[in-house]
Amino acid sequence: MSRVAAMFGRRLAAGLARLGPDEKRMLVAVSGGADSVALLHGLLHLRAEMGLELTVAHFDHGLRAGSAADASWVVELAQKWGMPFIVGAAATGQIAPVGGGWEASARRARYQFLQEAAAQVAAKIVVTAHTASDQAETVFHHLCRGTGLSGLSGIPRRRTLGEGIVLLRPMLQISRAIVEAYLAEQQVEFRVDETNASDLFTRNRIRRDLLPALKAEFPQVESSLLKIAVTAKEQSRYVAKAAARLQAKSQLPAVPPSDSVAEVIGFRIDLLRRRPAVVLKALFAKLWRTMGWPRGQLNRDHFSRLVKICRHNAGEWPKGEGGHFPGGVFVWIEHPHLFFRVSRLEPGLPVENRPEGG
Repeated sequence: MSRVAAMFGRRLAAGLARLGPDEKRMLVAVSGGADSVALLHGLLHLRAEMGLELTVAHFDHGLRAGSAADASWVVELAQKWGMPFIVGAAATGQIAPVGGGWEASARRARYQFLQEAAAQVAAKIVVTAHTASDQAETVFHHLCRGTGLSGLSGIPRRRTLGEGIVLLRPMLQISRAIVEAYLAEQQVEFRVDETNASDLFTRNRIRRDLLPALKAEFPQVESSLLKIAVTAKEQSRYVAKAAARLQAKSQLPAVPPSDSVAEVIGFRIDLLRRRPAVVLKALFAKLWRTMGWPRGQLNRDHFSRLVKICRHNAGEWPKGEGGHFPGGVFVWIEHPHLFFRVSRLEPGLPVENRPEGG
């Protein structure tokens, strides 16, 4: 075995480490591009050793003329390598430039398909081919837009995709250069997506123009971005644990919903007041996620306002007065508690037209 193949196989196996006994049945997302084809080829070589059961999944976004040909190519590849496969396609109007643009819409549709396909074959793991280069590009993108620890952490290796289904990215320690060298050495063909050259997508511009320009001045920039992600992830985990402990101590029993007001969530404000701002922000971000409120709409100013509310002194905040936040969430203080709730009426109503207590 060559040095490149050995390195690729070793790092891929490391990315699959600590799989549970019921996580060996996998759905492998294959677009037909270099990264996903290398992933599938590497998994085939590890299949017997690791006891893996693999099914290929391909999603046709329908955003370009050649997408149907890509789907056919992936099906032929799966058949050639003796793999079961599932192919899905976006419904008319499913992908639209709303809620984050074309990229975000396409990503949501793809993950919805992968979740449904995994359930169909009883796979608890969905594997995607995100690489170390994707990680560096993501951290750079988040850094340029402005972000906190979670954004600097980049792409998580493992996250929940749906109930009982985990999304796993085992190639985050493998660079795109290694992928390309591996495929060339193994003489494995792949598809080239012409949209990778399009200026419509921010990631393409980062990959093609911005990072190469930085590498010319700072050759180790990709490695540095990966180190930032590791450090940020370690610190983010520490903060998340501190926020979870604080939530367990300070959160009140939920108030049942009514016809006009959804569930009310309360906290003891005396336990929040002196905690570090970074822990409070993590607690509120978690609250927005778990309640299904639009976390993506919370910005730095919103978090600062929430922290400021927690910092006030007793008696300085009139009963019932508060503020509006994304998702129709209303926040108010009734000493000694801080409350959050979403109205079942019109979330845009001014405070004076809202029901008693906010």
